[in-house]
Amino acid sequence: MRKAIVTSVNFGRDTDCTAASAAGLVAALAGPDTIPQKWVDQVEQGTINNPYTNSKLTIRETADGMFSALRNRADRQKREADHLAALVN
Repeated sequence: MRKAIVTSVNFGRDTDCTAASAAGLVAALAGPDTIPQKWVDQVEQGTINNPYTNSKLTIRETADGMFSALRNRADRQKREADHLAALVN
């Protein structure tokens, strides 16, 4: 999993976005503990120091918010499916 992130960083061009996407996929598929804490800390520090950053949320806050949004959407879809099933029966 780490190889995917390192490869994306070394690929060139828009490496920060590519690496962030790769890391997000790695964490989603294998769990956040697969990302070395040292790497997370380095990104957090870079975000804090960057005056042009769009978000001041930490990686954990961003991930928690995204996961919460996904869970809410899944819950809503389940309620809608249950409602439709009840109409059919």
